[in-house]
Amino acid sequence: MVLIEEEKVIIYGDSCGRRTLLVTSGSSASKLIESMSHVKAQSKYYDTIWKSHHALECPLDMIDNVIECAQDILKGTDDKQPVSMHDTTYLAAKRVDTSNPMQPRLDGKLGNVFYTKENAV
Repeated sequence: MVLIEEEKVIIYGDSCGRRTLLVTSGSSASKLIESMSHVKAQSKYYDTIWKSHHALECPLDMIDNVIECAQDILKGTDDKQPVSMHDTTYLAAKRVDTSNPMQPRLDGKLGNVFYTKENAV
């Protein structure tokens, strides 16, 4: 992530988004909560969030939505919806519209976590 202090902008890139992926070795729901909580603690330094894909600017509550998804994964209370993407099946923490290529959350919130069983810790 990059913080542009003079503009009060933080650039999340792919680290937090409508489909935050936990698929690489070493990534996990608990590490996501830890890193996103650290970023959230710095919120006095930014009032705008940019991400990498599609609409660049996103709502400030997206980080809370992603943290909530990761917490639900750890508690085992997430939706665990199988979703195919890039020739792989992931689990979506919150239910999504699979008929839409953007796979938006059905509850209308922005921010979700797609993960593999190995990354659910």
